[in-house]
Amino acid sequence: MDTDLLKAEADDRASVIGTCWVEKLEIVCRPAERWEEPSEDPLFELRRVIEEDILTSGAFQNELVGMAQEIRAQLPPESRDAFGADEASFREALTRLVRDGAESVMARLEPTGEGG
Repeated sequence: MDTDLLKAEADDRASVIGTCWVEKLEIVCRPAERWEEPSEDPLFELRRVIEEDILTSGAFQNELVGMAQEIRAQLPPESRDAFGADEASFREALTRLVRDGAESVMARLEPTGEGG
């Protein structure tokens, strides 16, 4: 999604109205609710496996923490708090990053509305 293009289109439509302008656009995206997707859809099943099996797996969590600690150790000292200053914020940041990453991958797998 190109936010600049959406903003330009909103500005154009506002100029047609005349006494209207658009200061900013706020785009909020959410994954579709589970009940909206058919259970035989392979992407629905993949999303379920990622959320219920992989992200909650102890082995996955251990591997994730290990990789993040390795990356954090290679950062300059002043940048190491990017993953969180304490253990709780460290794990919270990792959880947020991995969920955002999984959602980005799933969004790219979704068919577009244009014949895809």
